[in-house]
Amino acid sequence: MVKKKVSREDVFRFANEVLRYFGLMLKVKIQEKPEYSMDWKEIKISKRIMDCNEKVMKYLIGHEVGHRAIPHAPETAANMLLMKNIALNEGIRNVNMFINTVCDPLSDRGNLEGKPWSKEYAEGLRETLERAEKNLERNYHPIYEWLIHIGKASLAELEGKPIDFLNGDEYECYILLFHDPRDWAERCRDLARKLRDMFQEKPKRMTCGRIAFVRPIPWAIDQFDEDFSKITEKEFEEAGKKLA
Repeated sequence: MVKKKVSREDVFRFANEVLRYFGLMLKVKIQEKPEYSMDWKEIKISKRIMDCNEKVMKYLIGHEVGHRAIPHAPETAANMLLMKNIALNEGIRNVNMFINTVCDPLSDRGNLEGKPWSKEYAEGLRETLERAEKNLERNYHPIYEWLIHIGKASLAELEGKPIDFLNGDEYECYILLFHDPRDWAERCRDLARKLRDMFQEKPKRMTCGRIAFVRPIPWAIDQFDEDFSKITEKEFEEAGKKLA
């Protein structure tokens, strides 16, 4: 059976539903580039989304909006800058990719729990992970493998299934992401220490469709609202140093 594709109207209608649910006022743009991103003022959606079925469309849009709405995913430019400085203090070279990798599962989890679209999101995420797993056989990278395993575990746990397929390090990261009761800064520091070896490559543009941010980090404060623009980088450097 041929799966029904979505229209531009479907994309904008669902994006508006998600933005209204979270109380956000962001522009939504369908672009020629094969990328999906959030830059605080705008959600950018690839025109390829109209080749997707409805469930994958809801996953893709919910995921990007989630980066602005779900706690620590990153939600605020202040948190983005905090994560940047923690990563630098822990010796991570590819800081942008570290932030992407940690924030993606957080956005997914927030969309999977108690949202009007959570069921469709889960089905879209599962379909995307299955496709990514097949691609991993041809284009292996430990970061992609980690993201796939954490994503599958999140789906499994919420369905009441075991997550014993995670290895020891993955399980510890899973707990840090979703179940550790400590403050986010401490959890982020421990994630940086556990994942450090995966992020020693020089930063480069990567083509995985699940990576949310493609631009360098320092723009974060400039494009956020007036209150957070008063926060200085030095203040967050000091916060990061205290956790080192």
